Amino acid sequence: MDLRTDVGVLTVTEYAGRIARAVRTAGGGVIEGEVQKPRVTRGGVLMFDLADADSRLSCKVLPWTLPKPLSHEPAEGDLVRVTASYPEFWTGGGTTSVVVSGIELAGDGELLKRRRELIARLGAEGLTDPSGFPPLPRFPSGVGVIAGYGSDAMADVLRALGERFPAAHVFTTAATVQGAAAPRSVIAALAALDRVDEVDVIIIARGGGSVKDLVAFDDERICRAIRAVSKPVITAIGHTENNPVCNHVTHAAFVPRHAAELAVPDRLALLERIDSQVAAFGRAERRIGQVRTVVDLHSHRLAAGHQAVRRYAERADELGRRLRAADFRGRGWVVATGADGRPVKRAADVAAGSRLDLHFADGVATSVVEDVRIGKDDE
Repeated sequence: MDLRTDVGVLTVTEYAGRIARAVRTAGGGVIEGEVQKPRVTRGGVLMFDLADADSRLSCKVLPWTLPKPLSHEPAEGDLVRVTASYPEFWTGGGTTSVVVSGIELAGDGELLKRRRELIARLGAEGLTDPSGFPPLPRFPSGVGVIAGYGSDAMADVLRALGERFPAAHVFTTAATVQGAAAPRSVIAALAALDRVDEVDVIIIARGGGSVKDLVAFDDERICRAIRAVSKPVITAIGHTENNPVCNHVTHAAFVPRHAAELAVPDRLALLERIDSQVAAFGRAERRIGQVRTVVDLHSHRLAAGHQAVRRYAERADELGRRLRAADFRGRGWVVATGADGRPVKRAADVAAGSRLDLHFADGVATSVVEDVRIGKDDE
């Protein structure tokens, strides 16, 4: 390839300088994008990438050039707006970066920042501690529902309440649930239902949406009103990934269809439990009947035993009377007993030389048998 001699030949450094000067002409501006790979160099320079769906810029913050401290320290995934002072081409490495003099959260990022700050402030007052939430009633007689007029959220809650526990009376109040007027409207609905004696628990329902859509439920006034009413409140707003502040100060169901699960019991589960209890009572009743039969049997046996004992006692008393009547010692008769203490009934049971105790009416005399004569009766 021939190079024309009349064309000036540039060094790399010279051409890199051209690029650097050309890049500078792009000037500054405000750029919105997502923060990626934030890091701080040893020299204290904050570096990060700013990206959107199609492009990526390398950014750096030179702290010694800032007119004032940054209002936000960027974190991975933050949506931010950066104030770009100028683009810079580094001739030593052939790379381009944007020198940034200011960073602030953009759109949802700013709203999320405010949300975090309010949660922290309410938490410092103990308002986000679940142990301080008013307890939910086990069997409410009335349930108040706040939702947008004709909204899917209202329909979902009413349907779920009717399916789970139709015995509960439902009181509905429509409210504005999005926009600048929503906080006052929801607070007014809360106050109205709080005055209804039959209402034992209140549900605030609104479907999901963006952070901006749900910003009304990040309002401090609603959060404090929820804790100020006398009735326990269930919030069914947003979802687990977009969790407004009001969900942090009371019982949260997150989505409308789950609110009924916190508010009322399940009638099918109750009926199943009742059937189980009835069956248990039946088994207990049958067991009691079996025990009663055994007790009755033993009672009959015990009664028969008492009668036998009574008969034996009567017989013993009769024998005693007979023995007392047969004691002729007071009439001059003597009862002789052998060495074993048993009465001697016959002369044949006595041997000469044996000892006999002679029992008189007034005492006992011991004698020695000298002679035994058998078969001769007294004349």
